[in-house]
Amino acid sequence: MNFEIIQKYLENTPSSIHKEKTRLLEYLSLQIRISPDRLMPTYELVAYMSNFFPNYSSDKVRMLVRDLRYEYLFVVSHPEKPCYKLANFYRDISEHFTHFLKYIIPMLQKIQILNNTISSNSFNKINPIEKDPNMIKLKELLSGLS
Repeated sequence: MNFEIIQKYLENTPSSIHKEKTRLLEYLSLQIRISPDRLMPTYELVAYMSNFFPNYSSDKVRMLVRDLRYEYLFVVSHPEKPCYKLANFYRDISEHFTHFLKYIIPMLQKIQILNNTISSNSFNKINPIEKDPNMIKLKELLSGLS
């Protein structure tokens, strides 16, 4: 499925507009066909991209991957190493989501603890999660923790 999404993206996005994204996706696609389990280290991606764009950096690779993710392309990373690959197995997706859960759940729990502390110490005069209309989404997320 990810390859179909990438192919549609490449067909519908003029490469002249997104040269860097196109180059990176083509390289990741080639590498996944050669070795489906292999994660490409950031330094390897920087070296490859430097062949086409001068002074490429690991920060640029990270930003490019971030942008591709926001464009609905599933580039996964490894939680313990600076590596990337295109998701091509269910376990890639599962590991990627599990990695994010390790950060998201504790963050939500800290917000809930802080809000409860503020609320109880202010006799509920200050209760952002319950009283601030900008916090509706956060309230919905926190209700899922209980």
